Amino acid sequence: MANENDKVNHDSQENVVEQKNQFRNFVEGVNGGFSGNDGVTEDKGHIPDDQNRLIDKHNLRK
Repeated sequence: MANENDKVNHDSQENVVEQKNQFRNFVEGVNGGFSGNDGVTEDKGHIPDDQNRLIDKHNLRK
């Protein structure tokens, strides 16, 4: 009985590892093969935020 439980746990761990690998491959494929902050991809969401902060500062000075 213990052998069967060990086998089931081992199989589920292998499934989890396989799912993680598939997800990693998917994310790398969507991201163009780049992962992490390597300077090639940049977060463009901060640019409008920074511009809005500058506009707000300017409007507060008026």
